[in-house]
Amino acid sequence: MSSSKELELRAPEAAFLALLFEKLANAGMDYCVMRNFESLPASLNGSDLDLLVYPECRDELAKVVI
Repeated sequence: MSSSKELELRAPEAAFLALLFEKLANAGMDYCVMRNFESLPASLNGSDLDLLVYPECRDELAKVVI
């Protein structure tokens, strides 16, 4: 895995994305990135991020994201 300093140099959102995926993993959440995942977590390549989670994980997802 790249260091946070290396991720910061790739794209402005890189550090945020790395932290988001780390928090999802630490929470034990199953998720799916719907599309445009090829450059993650280094960059969104100008796109948005669509995550799919189980409906019963909605409350836990809100805790991770907020």
